[in-house]
Amino acid sequence: MSYIDKRFLNIADKWYCRLTFTQYSKQQDDSGQHGQSQQQNPPPYYEKDALTAEPASTVIIRDTQLQPNDYLTLAIFATLCCCLPLGIVALIKAGEVRSKFSDGDMAGASESSKAAKKWGIWGVIAGIAMWVLAVVFLIVYIKLIVDPQKAEADQTNDPTNDLSSIYQ
Repeated sequence: MSYIDKRFLNIADKWYCRLTFTQYSKQQDDSGQHGQSQQQNPPPYYEKDALTAEPASTVIIRDTQLQPNDYLTLAIFATLCCCLPLGIVALIKAGEVRSKFSDGDMAGASESSKAAKKWGIWGVIAGIAMWVLAVVFLIVYIKLIVDPQKAEADQTNDPTNDLSSIYQ
């Protein structure tokens, strides 16, 4: 405990003891014992401006459990780069991990963490599959539709109308 903490506790305890002693004295005055020859006894924990009891200790209970991984980066990646619907579900589950952990629901936070990971991975897989299918369809489109039209256009050209044959 630092010097400032000890000093604050000492001042607070003396203030509390003086306040209690004042209240104790007023109770004695109100009961009519003030004019009698009996000596007033202060509260048992207060003697001659000296504190006789130790200050109360504070017990701090710390939770040593760590927050489960929320897979927020995976969810953001799945949302922005891959599959938007599955990424949004992963973002919601990642947010649930933090809120459940702060509420003290470790089982729920762990369950939401697993769900966020699952939805994030499925979002990335679905996004990669969509990109692969898009590239395959593009290649098929170019090879089967654009190339035959270009080849057909080349076959219909009349060689006599070709200007390169004139200059040869």
